[in-house]
Amino acid sequence: MPDELEWNAGENTILTPAPSALVEQAATAAVLDDLRHHSEKIIEETAEVTRDARPFSWDVDPQDLARTLTSAAALPWLIWSTGMSLAYSM
Repeated sequence: MPDELEWNAGENTILTPAPSALVEQAATAAVLDDLRHHSEKIIEETAEVTRDARPFSWDVDPQDLARTLTSAAALPWLIWSTGMSLAYSM
């Protein structure tokens, strides 16, 4: 803290920032500005990709849905029958 502020001997109540603190503030401001510009660029690129991407559709083909449900319902039977076949073959 002593490097950041130096006592102004002419006035008893005014503290002025030391030159090193001003340089540090300027460097911090420059870094924050660079980060802001970088994040804005990333947001713009993401927005472009999102606009270009095809939106997800909830429309389902009834035949595909029926085929998927049938396969899912048949899976336990298939696993059971395979297990029984392996058990009897031993």
